[in-house]
Amino acid sequence: MKKPIILIYTFSKKIDETAKAMLDAGFKVAIPYNCSWSYDGLILIPKIEIEKRGVIRGGIKYLHDTFGETSVILAEEYITAKDILLVYSTMLEYPEALVLSERENPAGSGRFERIAYKIIQSLFAVVQGRMVRDMHSGVRGFPGQYLSIFYDMRGNDRDFLLGQIMALRRLNIPLVECQAISQGNSEGAHTIRELFRDILKVCLLFLTFVSSSLFSTALDLGIYAFMLHFFTESLLAASAAGRAVSSIVNFTINQHVVFRSGLKIN
Repeated sequence: MKKPIILIYTFSKKIDETAKAMLDAGFKVAIPYNCSWSYDGLILIPKIEIEKRGVIRGGIKYLHDTFGETSVILAEEYITAKDILLVYSTMLEYPEALVLSERENPAGSGRFERIAYKIIQSLFAVVQGRMVRDMHSGVRGFPGQYLSIFYDMRGNDRDFLLGQIMALRRLNIPLVECQAISQGNSEGAHTIRELFRDILKVCLLFLTFVSSSLFSTALDLGIYAFMLHFFTESLLAASAAGRAVSSIVNFTINQHVVFRSGLKIN
């Protein structure tokens, strides 16, 4: 794998230092056109792309158009060069997966924030069948072949990060997590409003998922009873017919209604 391009989408002294360190390590680094600092060799994301899609999606689109299917690592807030190199090494080990550098109990997380994330994680685990510890990680790696999928996803930068994780199962993209080195601080904590919005989004996904499952179960039983009453006395044949039809319907609903919602966060 060629070295990924580091896409930095926030302005801070910490990320400024990280950008310089990654340039010194031989990585290409991209920043928004209006970033408050600059070094030789930085790639500037044009204003027109940011205005169309936001910093993250606009940046991914520009890098894809300019460099082709090159891998990209997103970096923001308190991410260090060590975090990025950790993600890079994980991408080398799992080249087909989206790599998420998760933070365990970031410094400054309030009690409500910790509770909110427990709720989000639990509901998400039921729907997606896996635990994701940090859906808003400040650093994640994208294999180049997925760039065109991600820059077409809807949502602003914060919603995009959540929607992206919500869509991975539908897109059959594996996810690998590694432990972030930097843990951030209170300045990076989410507001109560943001957390309620995230809980609502995952709850809606959960309720849609449950509704789909209940509908499929009812359809299974209905077809089973219908087959026994009108067509066959074989319990096996009736059960097989009900299970086959309900499975197809459940799969179709999940693909086109439940998990597709992850691509439509506004």
